[in-house]
Amino acid sequence: MWSRESYTTGKRFFFEEVRDVLDWIHAKEGFAEKLRATGGSLCVIVNLPGAVNLGCTLEPEVMQLAAQLGVSVGVEVFPNMRRPNGGPDEP
Repeated sequence: MWSRESYTTGKRFFFEEVRDVLDWIHAKEGFAEKLRATGGSLCVIVNLPGAVNLGCTLEPEVMQLAAQLGVSVGVEVFPNMRRPNGGPDEP
């Protein structure tokens, strides 16, 4: 399993980072195709704090890129999520 983590504070447009990850995967499209052809799967998961009001729109072109690459997009909400420095997440 491979993962990439980033923490964003001060902005609400968290799907911009999903686009960044999809662009990274697209640049390695041969790898993505081989992974899927051998039974693997690709998923980009957004983790959100549940105690903060956040909203963002996944634009059609980003959904299209995810579909083209065979990547699913998931969203998970964690009511007690903390930032790496131990403080509560804020928008």
